[in-house]
Amino acid sequence: MGELTPRQGHQAGKDGPCIINVFRNGDSLTPATLVVFRRGQPPQQVFALLRAKMKFDVKSLYVLNGRRIGDLARLKHGGYYVAAGPERFKKVEYRVTEDAITPRKRNGVLPPLRKEVTEPVNTKWRSASRKAFIASSMSHPTGNKARKPEALSEATDRSVPAARLRLEWVYGYRGHRCRNNVHYTAAGEVVYFTAAVGIVYNPDKHTQRFFMGHTDDIISLALHPERTLVATGQVGDGSGKVGTVPYVCVWDSNTTQSVSILKGVHALGARILAFDSTGKRLVSVGRLVSVGVGQRPEVVVWYWGKGQVLGKDVALDRVFDVKFNPWKPENLVTCGVDHLQFWTLSPEGGMTSEEGDFTDNSRKTALLSVAFGRDDVVYSGTGKGDVYVWRGGKLSPQEIVQNAHESKVVFVEALLTEDPHGAARVRGFSTVSSDGTVNLYDEHFSQTNTLKLGEGDRDLSVCSLAFSPSAKTILVGTTTNELLEVDISEPESPRTVHELVQGHGAGELRALAVHPSEPSFLTSGEDHTVRIWSMKDRSPVLRREVHDGTVMAAAFSPDGSHIALGMKDGKIEILYKRDMSQKTVHVTSDTLGQAICDVKYSPDGRYLAAASHDGRVSVFDPTQNYDSVRQFPAGSYPVIHIDWSTDSRFLQTNDEQGERAIYKMPEGKMATKRDDLSAIVWETWTGVLGDEVQGIWPKYSDLSDVNTADVNFDHGVMVTGDDHGLVKLFRFPCIRKGAKLRKYGGHADHVTNVRFSCDGSRVVSIGGADSTVFQWKLLPDIPEYDNGEDISVTVITVFQWKLLPDIPEYDNGEDISVTDYVSSDEEEEDSDVSDADLDSDVEQEAEVTYDRHVSKDDVKKRKKSFKYMTSGVERNKPPDESLQLKFVHGYRAQDCRNNLHYTRSGEVVYHVAAVGIVYERDSHSQRFYLQHTDDILCLSKHPTDDIFATGQVGKDPAIHVWESENMENLAVLQGQHARGVCELDFTAAGTRLASVGLDDDHSIVIWDWKTATPLATTKGHKDKIFGVQWNPYDSARFVTIGIKHIKFWTLSGNSFTSRRGIFGSAGEINTMVNVAHGSTPEDVYTGAPSGQVYVWRGNNLARTVQAHSGPCFSVKVDGHDILTAGKDGVVCVWTEDFGKCVKRFTINRHFLQAGRAALLEDKPPVRTVCPGEGAVLVGTKNGEVLELDRATGKFAILAQGHMGKHRENELWGLAAHPSENGHMGKHRENELWGLASHPTKHIMATVSDDKTLRLWDVAENVMLAARRLEVGGRCADFSPDGKLLAVGQNNGSFFVLNLESWPWEIKIKFHHRKEKISDVRFSPDGKYLAVASHENHVDVYNMEKGKRVGICKGASSYITHVDWEGTGRVLQVNSGARERLFFEVPRCKHLPMREPDKTLQWYTWTSVLGPLSSGVWPAGCDVTDVNAVSASHDWSLLAAADDFGFVKLFRFPCDGDYAKFKKYLGHSSHVTNVRWCHDDTRLVTTGGMDTSIMVWVRRRSAPRDDGACESDDSDTDDDGEDEDEEEDDEDNVEDEVEN
Repeated sequence: MGELTPRQGHQAGKDGPCIINVFRNGDSLTPATLVVFRRGQPPQQVFALLRAKMKFDVKSLYVLNGRRIGDLARLKHGGYYVAAGPERFKKVEYRVTEDAITPRKRNGVLPPLRKEVTEPVNTKWRSASRKAFIASSMSHPTGNKARKPEALSEATDRSVPAARLRLEWVYGYRGHRCRNNVHYTAAGEVVYFTAAVGIVYNPDKHTQRFFMGHTDDIISLALHPERTLVATGQVGDGSGKVGTVPYVCVWDSNTTQSVSILKGVHALGARILAFDSTGKRLVSVGRLVSVGVGQRPEVVVWYWGKGQVLGKDVALDRVFDVKFNPWKPENLVTCGVDHLQFWTLSPEGGMTSEEGDFTDNSRKTALLSVAFGRDDVVYSGTGKGDVYVWRGGKLSPQEIVQNAHESKVVFVEALLTEDPHGAARVRGFSTVSSDGTVNLYDEHFSQTNTLKLGEGDRDLSVCSLAFSPSAKTILVGTTTNELLEVDISEPESPRTVHELVQGHGAGELRALAVHPSEPSFLTSGEDHTVRIWSMKDRSPVLRREVHDGTVMAAAFSPDGSHIALGMKDGKIEILYKRDMSQKTVHVTSDTLGQAICDVKYSPDGRYLAAASHDGRVSVFDPTQNYDSVRQFPAGSYPVIHIDWSTDSRFLQTNDEQGERAIYKMPEGKMATKRDDLSAIVWETWTGVLGDEVQGIWPKYSDLSDVNTADVNFDHGVMVTGDDHGLVKLFRFPCIRKGAKLRKYGGHADHVTNVRFSCDGSRVVSIGGADSTVFQWKLLPDIPEYDNGEDISVTVITVFQWKLLPDIPEYDNGEDISVTDYVSSDEEEEDSDVSDADLDSDVEQEAEVTYDRHVSKDDVKKRKKSFKYMTSGVERNKPPDESLQLKFVHGYRAQDCRNNLHYTRSGEVVYHVAAVGIVYERDSHSQRFYLQHTDDILCLSKHPTDDIFATGQVGKDPAIHVWESENMENLAVLQGQHARGVCELDFTAAGTRLASVGLDDDHSIVIWDWKTATPLATTKGHKDKIFGVQWNPYDSARFVTIGIKHIKFWTLSGNSFTSRRGIFGSAGEINTMVNVAHGSTPEDVYTGAPSGQVYVWRGNNLARTVQAHSGPCFSVKVDGHDILTAGKDGVVCVWTEDFGKCVKRFTINRHFLQAGRAALLEDKPPVRTVCPGEGAVLVGTKNGEVLELDRATGKFAILAQGHMGKHRENELWGLAAHPSENGHMGKHRENELWGLASHPTKHIMATVSDDKTLRLWDVAENVMLAARRLEVGGRCADFSPDGKLLAVGQNNGSFFVLNLESWPWEIKIKFHHRKEKISDVRFSPDGKYLAVASHENHVDVYNMEKGKRVGICKGASSYITHVDWEGTGRVLQVNSGARERLFFEVPRCKHLPMREPDKTLQWYTWTSVLGPLSSGVWPAGCDVTDVNAVSASHDWSLLAAADDFGFVKLFRFPCDGDYAKFKKYLGHSSHVTNVRWCHDDTRLVTTGGMDTSIMVWVRRRSAPRDDGACESDDSDTDDDGEDEDEEEDDEDNVEDEVEN
């Protein structure tokens, strides 16, 4: 008995059991849970089972790629799924394991044990008629399920293939369900479209150019009056999902470059387009959308050059045509189902309309086309063949042209000419019927001639018509997807019809076969035609109607004489290739009752194999008039691909359920190990299963995602077509998952088949619903061909591609670029990226997340219940005194760049936490911008004024634009980003601002910042973007850089086009971490983690310059000089265009100017530089802002702070300790916890996870000293005489420093605990030291004897805060379980005290528990919401730090419940610690994730001060007022804690 498979067991019946593997949403660590249910169970029961198994309220199921499961019948046995509650799907790396379905005992029988299969190692090639790959993966002969990729050879290459594709020709034209979509350009070329490709065809040279700016079916086209620009509109599905939003492109037919992109209006696509006579306005009519109770189309008029909507409204019913009045461009008319509508644009904006009056309802009919005449006369063609004439908005019955045509009038056009004065003049009219009859009229609409466009008895079903400028030829588009040119130069002569374009009719294309020795191929599909095309001539050769059914598969015989056609009804027809005539035999078989999925001749021509939808394979003998040789079952699922071995002895099959098998031929028996499967040489490889092709399957794909494949053995590449409309190119073999590839768009729907030409120089791909054929060139490894634009085509058309010979100097004189448009929606996992390793700093920065544990919603919920909970409660008054922010220590550098700037007066602007800082050097003072509510991540300066833009973290993050002199807000830009804003940049003129978000697509938004209006938005890149910079010479161009990519953008109207940087052979593809523009519009410089500067010309990499020994974090252009800085701690000055390095400045203590400040280390990593007048600002990763004198090389320290890190960095203080269950329970790196106040001086000590201990003078606002530690610390305390400093560390040890010696000496050090030390406190006499740990104990040490004298036990959770009683005999302890315990020292005996606060005088009060601080706890809070408190030494004030980023000031004692307070913002997240200075004149606070230290000055009186430098933005400085008493301030408060 074989391995249990769905076919053998669980999925046999509709009501059989089904086992699925279910992950919890967002949980990447826990393996999947097995859930067993019976098919056919009601969904309610299945979800009840899921809730019981998953142990949470499961609301929905998703597949691993994020697609929601709507019908549980679609669940696959053995499949992997994600269970989610009400939240959205979280895309993480779920732990998919092999064979997750565990064998279970059923009916008392266990499944047999499975034997280990040794992986084959002999991967090699042999020569036959072509080079063929020897399959080495079939070590197991039975129908093996496609397995995950495993390294069959250590030499397997997963890099991107060296060869690439270029679109050469498109066979097809879309006439089906489209109208007026073909035109002559000014150059006499023909412009039209098919699939998602705009095509410019030159009939004289028989060449095509392509516009590839669309992502889905193009359905409309309009030509600009100057006949050069083209507008095309595409469809949308109305969902609004990424990648499905339709838009209109305006592009240049000469260059096929996008000029403007218009989007954001039509949800289902623009069905009709038309320019006005000036060419400045464009009208678009959308497909039917729901309006009220019915469906009506939108009519939108654009000022397309700026992407501005001039007017928008809905039409009365479905619209068939729209035209502007040539003499009054503000007027236009639409016609459609039973209506004509006149529209007028208002100068103030908007548009109005009036319905045309039919005068008699019996005359109402469908109006299919419309045209303007002189004096506002309107002519419209009807579905009955009449032409209606309208005057003054009313139908003129007496002027109706009855029976102008025998069939419907699909086209009415006014033939205009220009007189010498430039005014349009009507020289006649034309009407066209659907049967191909053209009537010509004079200017008074009197008929002058009639033309029949068809040849002889050939009838044409016309959908589009266009006159040449000379009126000697007519372009005719038919509903059968043909494009004709008719010569009408001799009206009386027979019409000469030239077939410019032929294509398949409506319906999907299925069959594709290439001739074995000629450059030709065959296609067929649901239009019941079989066509042979010449690749060389790029034209049709033969055509045959197939009336018996749809052709599903086709194959040429080895000699090319016969063609086998597999039909949908199970029959096989044989044709002669020479004339497409039918061979007398019809190949049939009783077993072939269902559709033929694939047919293949054996290489020796002796057999024809046909695979059917019922899982059977039949073999016929072509040498014996196709007699049946054998039929055998290849499984119970449809067999979709078959391939022969070169010796015709073996046939491999792929079925729909992902099984691959090998059979001996012609017996039809399954091959065994004795058949030496590893030696099989395959003639073709069109299957999508097997270890050799595992790398072609994307993450989270299902078995229907990849439809087709073909291998070019000579060049070692494989081409595939998938369900997303992409043609992809891989290396072959493609064994490893995650193989890199090149992908090409153009098909508008799934690609149904791909094949290499007989010589391997071209690829042909056919589309599904777009009925198009694409022909591509295969370009070998020629660096000159790298145009960086591999997203080139995606359509259901037939494409033909060409493989160029391997000659480096190859050049056929053609433009290699398919298009300059690259979709910004591309997924980089499927593109050409580098394998270069990232620097650790860059890698960590790329992985940083900005999720918050506390958000607005938390505050909202509490506010709703606050008044109810506090009603009837007598609350203490707020204090009379207040605080004012004086100084902020710190600078955010770990994940920021370009965030240091000079003002015009020489002040320095930077940021940390939620504070924008303006530093004045002479006075060593700061001003603050305090209107942000969370971490500021980016800062940009206006090019001419002292105006700055700062972007923050948040669910709906805000961008603030403010001026630095008065710190006034000028604008707040919000509503476009999610999670945060990571990059900002002003244009050279300063009128627009570009911003980059932290959402999954890193969206880019262009703002008119003065009006806070978003002008355009697009997706940036799936990987993190590290920089954005406008081109200083062109306000429509900018560059973005990031993880292994660089993009060059052009703003077109309200949308964008982009081009990827082309690395070529000048340098490896790498991550770019900064960007700067050079002295010309085409010069761009980017820094890389390798220390190189990449020099770009346009979007092509010209060369690289090795600038630093580590990552080059900053590049700045300063006139003719260029400054670079890097992780090596060096600032370099280069001549123009990196000619040579003329100066090198090393950040070293030796060059530090005299002063009290201290440099933490030599050569700190430099994150950014900013050139000034004779000086350079330098920002280091260590949180330092330095000013470098360019003449002497000496530098001064302007600001310092603790180091942040790229993860969730928190700065915690001495008394703020994490909760094991809350957000504080997670051990994060580089948190700053320790904060201690000197007993007699304005000195504070801080200790952090960054392994530094620092002393600060908070009166002079300078760092006095710093010491590197071997282990990070989280708490500290000075001895009562200030001579000793105790520091607790994260490894459970602590030490005491003697501060009177330099360097500081360690007096004692102990390591009695394994968990981190959370608090250390000296007794009032300095005799004892209490050391609290996360092991729930407090150790007491005798400092005189230098030993431990006792252990305070009894706490049920970790210790958070410790305080001594005034005599040093009693110790107060707080724990994470909200316990307040008392111990006698030194015996450490637990004291059960009932009212200790009435009998004891405390030496310090940092306890968050107890009656003296009970009022600090807000309503509805948990134990982690208040992190630290500190009572002033005069016992009048209590300062508190909470989880919502507030510093709060209360009266002391703060007894009772819900005491009133004053609150202050500045920290971006939860505040972790507070301490008063020895004289209570200053309060020092430490932030959470911002790692900043803020110094506040105590104000003895409380006058209101609304200045921007104050942090009193909560409006709580008025006596008796707090945030809950003023309803109008609720939104302000919520904004302050916005996540």
